[in-house]
Amino acid sequence: MSRPPSSRRRLTDESGVTLVEVMVATLITTLVATIFYSVFYNFSSDVLRQEQRALALEQVRPAVASMILELRQALDIDLDTAVVAALDADWSQVELVFYSDRFTATEGPERFRYYLDDCAAGLCTLMREVTPADVGSGPNWTHTATPGATVVVDSVMTDGPDAIFSGVSWRGGTEDVTLLCNTSPACIFEILRIRLRVDPEPDADSRVIEIREDVRFRNATT
Repeated sequence: MSRPPSSRRRLTDESGVTLVEVMVATLITTLVATIFYSVFYNFSSDVLRQEQRALALEQVRPAVASMILELRQALDIDLDTAVVAALDADWSQVELVFYSDRFTATEGPERFRYYLDDCAAGLCTLMREVTPADVGSGPNWTHTATPGATVVVDSVMTDGPDAIFSGVSWRGGTEDVTLLCNTSPACIFEILRIRLRVDPEPDADSRVIEIREDVRFRNATT
């Protein structure tokens, strides 16, 4: 005896989900979730890198601006026509020394010294030392007090093609660059060139911050 047609339809039209369908749906969901996570992670990482770069710029810009101000007001205290007292552009011993009367609360010009410290893996910290003039030692000012040291910029790169500090003057229409000088030979040049490269995120492939400035001395006599 055969079943009624309606019973047969119910058996063939019966809905359900097979194991294969479940596996396919799970695979699709996993793929979508992986792609979404990858996009979100890359976006978050990019935002973090931009934030770190912005923070580094906030540190670098005012530091360089302050340095430029100090250099523009630098003084030739020993009247040898050289505003800069000492310059060494070698990466192993970078040093820049000059005198500038920036602080009105103290007597006489302060001695400024910029140098690199705490170097590791091609990165250093740019430091600044300021020594006040000895009271009553003018006009031939002396500076024997203990200097105050502060951090200027972290993560300064030492593998750049150019020196951080160099003196520039023009002789006969050509650029003359000084990389090493002190009392002999004297640091006689009109411009102090600053080329600073900072890595805001040393452990990542982030864009390097580069600052380049040519600072002309207001009190230069050359």
